[in-house]
Amino acid sequence: METQEKKSGIIKTTVKDAGFSLPIGMFDGHKLNKGFSLGELGFDRERALGKFKVKIEGQPNTNIVTKLLALMLKSLGGNPWNHPIDCDSEREETDMLKISALYQADVFFMYVKARIEELGPDYAIQYLCPHCKFQGKLTMDLNELDVNRVDNAALLSQKVPLLKGFKKRGSGENQRIVTINPMLWVNMTTEEASEAGSDQTLMKLHFISKCTTYEGPDGEPMMLTEEELGSLRKIDTETIARKINDTNIGVDMMLRGKCPGKSCGYPFAIPVDWDYDHFFSIASLP
Repeated sequence: METQEKKSGIIKTTVKDAGFSLPIGMFDGHKLNKGFSLGELGFDRERALGKFKVKIEGQPNTNIVTKLLALMLKSLGGNPWNHPIDCDSEREETDMLKISALYQADVFFMYVKARIEELGPDYAIQYLCPHCKFQGKLTMDLNELDVNRVDNAALLSQKVPLLKGFKKRGSGENQRIVTINPMLWVNMTTEEASEAGSDQTLMKLHFISKCTTYEGPDGEPMMLTEEELGSLRKIDTETIARKINDTNIGVDMMLRGKCPGKSCGYPFAIPVDWDYDHFFSIASLP
C-alpha cells in the first residue's frame, strides 16, 4: 500500500507495490515518465557481461550495474531499448552514458527488480545476533524493501537554509541558501565514490558535494567548488546531510527484521550486499 507524507510529498511504498514504475523517472515536459521493462539475463547476455567485467577489472561495481541494465532493458521512459548483445564500442559507450545520466534512485531500483526477475525475491543473509548470539542463515524478501518515490517533479529540488553559510566565489558574499537535488548515477561511478566505499562519513560528504547547488548570478544552479565545500562548517554539513536523508528517494537497501532466536526478537538492519558477484549468484539464495 502506498502512503504519502504531507510535508515532504514523498510517497512510501515497497518494491513489489511499485511494480515497473521508477521512483523518480525521466522528464517528459513537466511530467516524470516512470515506465520501464526488462528482458532476460540469458546465457549470451551474461557472457557479454562477463567480457565487460574482465575489461574493467578493478573498477567499481557500479560500472557492472550500468552494463547489466544496458543489456537487460527492453524499454525506458516509454521508449524501446534495442541493445544488441555484441555491439561496437561506440554503441556500448552511448548506452552506458544513457544509464549514467539517470538518477541513482532509479538505477538501484531497476537493479533490484532485475535480480528479482532473474533469481526471485528470496535473499539469504548470514546473521549473528549481538544480543542472544543466535547464528544462522536468514531468508529475506527483496519485494518487501521500502521505496520512496515522488510524482511531482517540483519536489526534486529542496531549499536548505544554512546557519553559517560560505563565501561565494568571486564576490566573497556569504551564501546561506543552498538547494539539494537527487544524486545522479554518474556520480556513483567515480573514483571518489569508490574510495568512499562503505564509510558512512565519506559517502555523506560525497553526496553533499554532488547534490548541493546554489543560485548563480544568472539564476542558474552552480555546484560548490572545493574551496566553497571546504569552508562549510560542521553544523551546515550536518544540516544538508539531514535534509538529504529526510528526502531520500529510491530503494532503502537495508534488510530489516527481528532475531528469530528463542524469546529474543532483537531488531536488526543489515545493508544489502549488492555486489554483482554476490547479488546475482547462488550465494545469495537460501
